[in-house]
Amino acid sequence: MPGAFWALAAGRFVSALGDGFFFPFIAMFLQQVHRLPPEQVGVIMSTAGVGSLLARLPAGWLTDRLGFKPVVVGGLAGAGLAVVAAGWAPSPWAFALCYAAMSAMVWGSFPALLHGAALLVPPRRREEAYSILNLLSNAAIAVGPVLGTYVVDRDIRLIFLLDGVSFLVFAVVVARWVPARREGGAVTAARSSGSGTNAAPRGAPRPTVGRGGWGRRALRSVAGFFPPLGHRAFWQLAVGALAMNLIYSQMSSSLPLDLHRRFGEVPWYGWLWTLNGAMIATLQYPVTRWAQRYDARPRRVAAALLYATAALIILGARPVAPFFFAFVALTAGEILFTPLLQASVAAMAPAGQGGRYQAAASLLFGLGWTLGPAVGGALLGAGGPRLLWPTMAALGLAAAAVFGLGALGAGGRAQRPQGQAVGAG
Repeated sequence: MPGAFWALAAGRFVSALGDGFFFPFIAMFLQQVHRLPPEQVGVIMSTAGVGSLLARLPAGWLTDRLGFKPVVVGGLAGAGLAVVAAGWAPSPWAFALCYAAMSAMVWGSFPALLHGAALLVPPRRREEAYSILNLLSNAAIAVGPVLGTYVVDRDIRLIFLLDGVSFLVFAVVVARWVPARREGGAVTAARSSGSGTNAAPRGAPRPTVGRGGWGRRALRSVAGFFPPLGHRAFWQLAVGALAMNLIYSQMSSSLPLDLHRRFGEVPWYGWLWTLNGAMIATLQYPVTRWAQRYDARPRRVAAALLYATAALIILGARPVAPFFFAFVALTAGEILFTPLLQASVAAMAPAGQGGRYQAAASLLFGLGWTLGPAVGGALLGAGGPRLLWPTMAALGLAAAAVFGLGALGAGGRAQRPQGQAVGAG
């Protein structure tokens, strides 16, 4: 891997360490410092989550216009200042404004970060690069809460300062040691796209502007941020990944509620996530190195089937060992799928549209995380675990079927428009 990529990875580790300090203690901060009840805490955090989703699309457009480096540096620097301001905000709603700004800038810069990583390494090593980023992020986030506990005991506001410093350090690392690399054809594509938001990949039809009310014009403008519907391989990948994220999100939202309802206190629940982090830290890179020798299609299908298997094990499990087996299956699927997913999106994007594709993918995949708790809670409330977990298993099977269909390419290779196949890794 080139040195510029390792600089990017080191900066990502530092910022993820700051996130580990920060995110587990936000609710505690709002309750202790601003005296908010749980429902208001949830509203503030949900609002920030929506903002983080919406920021990704314009950030992806900016990435293709300006390059990934200014978007990453600007987003991280802005996030660092916003999170420090949130820690000393005078009121709950001032906090909400700062927190939403921080979330939007962090997640707005994330597609640019993924696009930049794809440009810094040879295409055949993209899966390895994304696996390293995933490994380092998980390792840092696992360590962060342990260290954050000591910080909170001294002054809970220090977590905001530490998280802000971590973002600023990452911004400096990217500004100083990561080159402003552009994809071949990026300038031409950006200039030929007019507004930059309605450009279709080469060979795909452009949407007609036509006349219509402001609602139709707004809808066309938003649709222009996404890959064209004719790029079936991208949309298949997006639908399958969204279904998998719906399953994964249950493990931190509906699963603890289900466990408490069925078995009472479950002090071992946290150890499931410790197992998850340990597996990723030790297995992510070697498994990716081994697995990328094989076609992408069966790997996507296998990952989806592992998620479905985890859901079925949880349905019939009794404490404690079966739940650990379920998390082994879930984490194995995550290890197979996460770097392959990001590398596939990078491979699908036409020249000059890598930021747009990563942003659209990040938004669509993120919807699984956003909708998952609400969907799982409704299923659990309506029919208990006998409705929730079979539904999740069915989603896993559906994702496997989607990944096995033909638009993703013979042999599982990613397809660009015009049928130009490119390796996913």
